[in-house]
Amino acid sequence: MPIFTKKTKTGVSYMVRVKDPFGRWFPAKTFSRKVDARKHERHLLAQKDKGTQAIGAAMARLRFEEFWIIWRKECRLSNSDGWRQTQQRLFEMHIQPFLGKLKVSEIRQREIAQVLGRLHEKNYSSQQIAHVYNTLHSVFHDAIEHFEFLQANPVKLKLKPKIAKRERDYWTHDVSWDFMTKTKEHWLAPAIWVSLLSGLRPCEVIALQWDQVEFQNRRILISRSHSRKENRIKNCPKQDDWGSAPMPPILLKFLKELKERRGEEEGFVARCARGGMLTYHSFYGTLKKLCKDLGFKQLSPHELRHSCTDIYYTQGAGTEDLRRLLNHSKTETTLTYIHRTEERLGGIAGSINPPPKSPVPKLKLVK
Repeated sequence: MPIFTKKTKTGVSYMVRVKDPFGRWFPAKTFSRKVDARKHERHLLAQKDKGTQAIGAAMARLRFEEFWIIWRKECRLSNSDGWRQTQQRLFEMHIQPFLGKLKVSEIRQREIAQVLGRLHEKNYSSQQIAHVYNTLHSVFHDAIEHFEFLQANPVKLKLKPKIAKRERDYWTHDVSWDFMTKTKEHWLAPAIWVSLLSGLRPCEVIALQWDQVEFQNRRILISRSHSRKENRIKNCPKQDDWGSAPMPPILLKFLKELKERRGEEEGFVARCARGGMLTYHSFYGTLKKLCKDLGFKQLSPHELRHSCTDIYYTQGAGTEDLRRLLNHSKTETTLTYIHRTEERLGGIAGSINPPPKSPVPKLKLVK
């Protein structure tokens, strides 16, 4: 069946895929109406009957910047608007100036290496270079698998940059408790307490509303997030990691008192100083100022989440407990949140002693 039905966030779409006489796919097209998909299907089948090849001279002459436009329309519709904007910015800054005018079919490993090499020369972070690498790899992968007019991917694995792992700053559990105590009456306290005691991501803290706080079940539902790139609240968590976070008794009491004091049934839990929605810029800047004024090591909003793991880890939480707390899909991600491994291991080693010697019984020989 040449027409495939796909469910999207906005409804149903219809993708038309037809092979030419040589078994290669014509470029796939997606329509919002089935009648349009049927019309395009008949057109491609007619082309097939005439012996038209899917890869014609026009495709062979296609420049990379032209293919980029086609690729974004056909292969990246499911990506968020924020990520699509980021990819477009990466393309305009780092890819188009060097590959834009080249024919896609003529781009080789050498050209890809030159693009990544220039980023190294300009001292871009390994994370930024990895984003460019992954974008290029996806484009050429789809040129092979989706459009089927390339035979090999010039973005080789050996060109992939190694991302330097940076140990995140955090507070130990006693420092976190001290900070919460000293900031309890500050307007940013709800964001700080929820971050440190339930481990929500900053984007989830900003989007948190009272209907997500289940006092009876002592948990916070993770069902919304704030997108800085799109500047809007999304009705889904980051990376669609739906879940919930526990509320310790002290956080439960704090939020109950906060809600009663405000006298509200709905709205944002964490708010800015004037009462509107908290922004990441305000969250970051105010937290930094509080740390400086109170004499604490400065942390970012995300590093409060790292500090939360130390509170739970100190209380005996294991790796799987922390994975569920942080709503991670992979344990490998959770391991990056467990800190002070060498200190803990040294403390354990220092407490290791041989067992007390048991008295050796004296044997009396019987003649």
